[in-house]
Amino acid sequence: MWEHIEKIPDVRDGLTREERVVLYVLNETQKERGDRNVPTAMLWGRVCEYVYISPEDLFGDAGTVRRQKVKAES
Repeated sequence: MWEHIEKIPDVRDGLTREERVVLYVLNETQKERGDRNVPTAMLWGRVCEYVYISPEDLFGDAGTVRRQKVKAES
């Protein structure tokens, strides 16, 4: 039941829970590394400590965080 709720964007900023976790982890890891770039594998590993997301869902084909659209079922 909760997996559907977690995919719905928040009304405040339009981010899903997964997207918010990715941005939080990215920010914390960049601070930890002295504002240097975060390696892809490191980011994925740390994000998976909070919520499992496949590498394809996290980075997609273009290497950027993907937005998943929730389709309303009729």
